[in-house]
Amino acid sequence: MRKSIVKFANKHDDAFGLTESIISILLLSLVVSYATVFISKRLQIIHNANLISAINDEIYRDTQKLKFELWREHLVISKNSALVSSFYDVNTPANRKYCSDIGNTLPLLPSWNPTKWTPNEDNNTVSGQLRNSIFKGKPITITRKLETSSPFDLNYTHLDKSLAKLVYIVDFKGISKVWSSIDLVSDAHSWCDANG
Repeated sequence: MRKSIVKFANKHDDAFGLTESIISILLLSLVVSYATVFISKRLQIIHNANLISAINDEIYRDTQKLKFELWREHLVISKNSALVSSFYDVNTPANRKYCSDIGNTLPLLPSWNPTKWTPNEDNNTVSGQLRNSIFKGKPITITRKLETSSPFDLNYTHLDKSLAKLVYIVDFKGISKVWSSIDLVSDAHSWCDANG
């Protein structure tokens, strides 16, 4: 028995001491801290990428709706395509002002209002339905502004304002940023006469 006690007492020399234990705990906590920082940075980058993608999807949806409605505005679809072809009606007095400035038609489109919205703010409306869960909890406001201009920004009196620029501004965390701008031209404008 004495031999086994002496053998056990001599075994503690092979184990970690207090200094080695402290150093290993410090190294482990350092590795865990850096891993936590890198993981949180990675998740933050993924969140920002998903947020940017969701905002781009929301703007794309809005733009596609407006482009379709602008294409359909003033379009008269023929009942019998064999006898009469479809055409754009821009010669009535109500539609004449469209020929001089495309900005007179865009605000009349069904999807034009509201020009400022928060995605997912009202689940009871089509515009506020949950399309992307990234918008939960972080209010983002998207504003659409309209600017019209003549072709090539030429300022001649005989040129009409046939180009529409939609400017999208995103407000997030108190920062307002111009997100994108999209130029639109209407097919119906080619049916206008030269005098507008």
